[in-house]
Amino acid sequence: MKVELHFVRCRGVKVPSKEADGCQPLVGELKMRNRWVSPTRTLPALELTAAGVTNGSGLVAVLYEPRLVSLGSNWMRFTGFEIYDEGGFKQLVIQDWRCLVQTCYEN
Repeated sequence: MKVELHFVRCRGVKVPSKEADGCQPLVGELKMRNRWVSPTRTLPALELTAAGVTNGSGLVAVLYEPRLVSLGSNWMRFTGFEIYDEGGFKQLVIQDWRCLVQTCYEN
C-alpha cells in the first residue's frame, strides 16, 4: 500500500510536534516481511520502498518487530525499533511511524 511516512522519533528521541510538522514525509510502498538480522535469525519488519521500484534497490526505511498502536480511517501508527550501524557498531533504537495511507480514485 502506498503511504506517507512521518517519523515520530529521531534516533529514539521523540520529536516535538511543531518540529516534526516542518519535516517532509517519506513516500513509498509499505510492506511486511521477515528480514534476516543474523545468519540464523529473522525478525518481522515493515519496509518502506520507493514507489515503482521492483528490483529491490529502493529500500527507504525498515521498522523491526512493528506493533500497531493506533488506527484511523486513513492512518496507522506503529512502534518498533530500527538498527543504526555507526562505525561498525550496531545500535537498536525505539522508533514510531505514523503512516498516512494514500488513496487514488479513478474517474
